Amino acid sequence: MLYIAITNVLAVVLVLGVMILIHELGHFLAAKYFGIRVEVFSFGFGKRLWGFKKGETDYRVSLLPLGGYVKMAGENPDEAPTGNLDEFQAKPRWQRFIVAVMGPAMNIGLSIVLLTALFMYRYQKPAYEEGPAVIGWLEPDSPAVGAGLAIGDRIIRLNSKPNPRWGDIELTVASNVGQPLEVEVDRGGEHLVHTITPRAEGRAQLGYAGWFPMAAAKVQVVEGHPAAKAGLQNGDEIISINGTEILSWVAISESVQKSDGQPMEVVLRRDNCATASQTTLDVDPPDVDPNGANKNAANEPAGGQPSRDCAELKTLQITAVMDTATGEASPRWLIGVSPQFEMITRRLGPVEALSESLATNKKFALLIFEFVGKIFTRDLSPRTLEGPIGIARLSGAAARQSFADLMSLMAAISLNLGIFNLFPIPVLDGGLILLLLIEGTIRRDLNRRVKERVTQAGFAFLMLIAVFVIYNDIVKSLPERFERFFP
Repeated sequence: MLYIAITNVLAVVLVLGVMILIHELGHFLAAKYFGIRVEVFSFGFGKRLWGFKKGETDYRVSLLPLGGYVKMAGENPDEAPTGNLDEFQAKPRWQRFIVAVMGPAMNIGLSIVLLTALFMYRYQKPAYEEGPAVIGWLEPDSPAVGAGLAIGDRIIRLNSKPNPRWGDIELTVASNVGQPLEVEVDRGGEHLVHTITPRAEGRAQLGYAGWFPMAAAKVQVVEGHPAAKAGLQNGDEIISINGTEILSWVAISESVQKSDGQPMEVVLRRDNCATASQTTLDVDPPDVDPNGANKNAANEPAGGQPSRDCAELKTLQITAVMDTATGEASPRWLIGVSPQFEMITRRLGPVEALSESLATNKKFALLIFEFVGKIFTRDLSPRTLEGPIGIARLSGAAARQSFADLMSLMAAISLNLGIFNLFPIPVLDGGLILLLLIEGTIRRDLNRRVKERVTQAGFAFLMLIAVFVIYNDIVKSLPERFERFFP
């Protein structure tokens, strides 16, 4: 527990520190280029610990290492102009516009650079993402079942998008809580159209359909549990349980619960010549085993897919045991396995990596705007927002996973920070950009007192958002049984 807390703190200091410092560096470089006097460039906030002065700028390291700030002469609306030509307000609007936009631009640029470098080192996706989106399992009483979908259906259209991949399907479903989606499937050569309405699910209250991809049900085994004792090994692919074909790893959990503690006949495929396999989880699907191994464990691949010629079929008898260690009101049967997804890993060339990075950033930028818009229209729960505590939790988990996962998270946070700062909220860069556009349209500066009041209102609004996201983070950090006591 202490290790997790320490890594969370160190990771969030690194992630937010770099993100905000890069943001402020953008403002600093633009201000210096246009001859604006920069009084302070600080790494961190609060009390000055160390630094030096060069020219008119005090370069300092401050007490709280969560980013930094740049203080330009005459940038605050409540500061009366002195007539000096090196003050922010004395510069032409187009120069002030560039200074304001450079902070978000640096964050967006950093996201592009990080993902490009990551894809050149390791471009990775689940193996089921390469093929068509075929349904391998449906949760009983889920929206997908209610819509009339069936295991084995191939999704050939989701709303207006033809032949979607599972990644696109998951994002579309997550952002459309309570909104009907038209799904066209191929069922044995027959094209059928269904309407599915995702429901809110989980702590973030994202959209959930209850369908899962068809994929090899490979497992990791927990030592000392029934599966390991019966002879199941890491990387074994479960083919059937009690005669029921297993087309997705999630179906294992259903079969285990149905067994009610009776012996199960498990048919598995074992690759005796496999050199290695890659296992990683990119999403947070339901647990197969509440006491199982780390869901996000990852092993690096040694390259290539194992040949089926070396595979053998084996039949084991496994008896599930009741999980009482978690103290849940409704304990579950378990056999001691967790999912092991096959991953496709390769390195992209510089041009291909940049192209993929741009496409990924574009997709997620549009998704950010969509999520924020739906939060304001109340089509999505505000629980989807993550604050500093949530970022710390995610950063720590990514850091414990691998440096590549931390880079991926840093890119996502940098993109979010860049776009958030473009929102037209006073105090943020987007608020300043909006005021400059208004002044440019009316061809005169707004009254200094008006700008001061607008800035104060924006600051108050921003503080309300900060209080809400921190409260939101705390509630999501509580055990689920306590969540019902909090709005």
